[in-house]
Amino acid sequence: MESAALEARLAALEQKVDEFEAKDEVRATLLEYCRLNDVLTEVDALVDLYTDDAVLTNPAGRHEGKEAIRAYLENFFDGSVKFSRHHALQPVITIPEPGVAHIDSYFIALLGKNGSSNIAIGRYDDTLVKTDAGWRYRVKNNVIVGMTTADKGWANGFDSGAPIESAGS
Repeated sequence: MESAALEARLAALEQKVDEFEAKDEVRATLLEYCRLNDVLTEVDALVDLYTDDAVLTNPAGRHEGKEAIRAYLENFFDGSVKFSRHHALQPVITIPEPGVAHIDSYFIALLGKNGSSNIAIGRYDDTLVKTDAGWRYRVKNNVIVGMTTADKGWANGFDSGAPIESAGS
């Protein structure tokens, strides 16, 4: 095999390894996000998963910048949350360019807040960037497509009455 061809194959393999490593690191950030939400007391560590110019969008609104995200999280975890379990499912991670990642995944969140046992299903539609501190959220979209309580269940659908949307819609 010629030297140029070997170098080209080696470069292609290095690129694939870099992409696999990036996806693994991004997946670890997603799991850390879920874990920190479930701890209930680690707002600072949770905020550290965002860039300074990050945007968090969820049913409570649009929170722009780390300080707005911190204010939202401090208000949410005000002591009324007694239980939380976030489960990220079927994450599809793409690396559109070096240092930028996109996650599209489903989630199920169980939340005990204000005496109510809530179940939310939805999807994460997120963009992360590689920083000196690791992968951080630049855009975090938490799209809830169904929410109910343990008492109500979901046999007859969800309060919204809307069908569960696909990740592609």
